[in-house]
Amino acid sequence: MKRTKSALKQARGSLRRAESNRAMKTATKSAVARAEEAIAANDAEAAKKQIAEAFSKLDKSAKKKVMHPNAVARRKSRLVKKLKNAAPAEVAVKEKKTREKAK
Repeated sequence: MKRTKSALKQARGSLRRAESNRAMKTATKSAVARAEEAIAANDAEAAKKQIAEAFSKLDKSAKKKVMHPNAVARRKSRLVKKLKNAAPAEVAVKEKKTREKAK
């Protein structure tokens, strides 16, 4: 058990931060799950909307140090990869146009 006043205060703050972090992490995971469901349903419009929301939640959790930035980058990368693999015809990926040179 904590004995000093400052240690007790630190413990209370730690509990508050843990609760806040848990809530943010849950919201982030839920947003990612909704995006994955939209991708699985082959609904390109909804998938893009859900991915934007998931990216926002992921970036906020990295900014507030709830999740490690590399873990956030990995999750974002996997979401985009799933989107591209799910419906390659519907996702507009710009292809580089090459011009033929006149000889």
